[in-house]
Amino acid sequence: PPPAAAARWEPPEWAVAPQAPVSLDLVRGGTKMQSLQLSRKRAYVFGRSRERADFAVPDESVSRAHAAIVHGSPADGGRDGGDGDDSEAPLHLIDLGSTKGSFLDTGA
Repeated sequence: PPPAAAARWEPPEWAVAPQAPVSLDLVRGGTKMQSLQLSRKRAYVFGRSRERADFAVPDESVSRAHAAIVHGSPADGGRDGGDGDDSEAPLHLIDLGSTKGSFLDTGA
């Protein structure tokens, strides 16, 4: 029989859905290729597998479930300072055990 499908990754309990719009621009060679909306859920998974990822990345260097972008802050239980306003909850990049690792290009 075929192997069982791996379970989808679940975000940590401290993750919160943002109140304000959040988007991620995909840029190649200085040209904006696409803008992904990241405002509807607490977290989004990027990976090669359409079954395990919210955004599929069709490249062999990407793991099936490669990394997640998570809204919220572990330091304060998922809130942005404890004042009840989650509109500016910080973003976190979590590597999901990928083979090649996950890195941020901050443009600096």
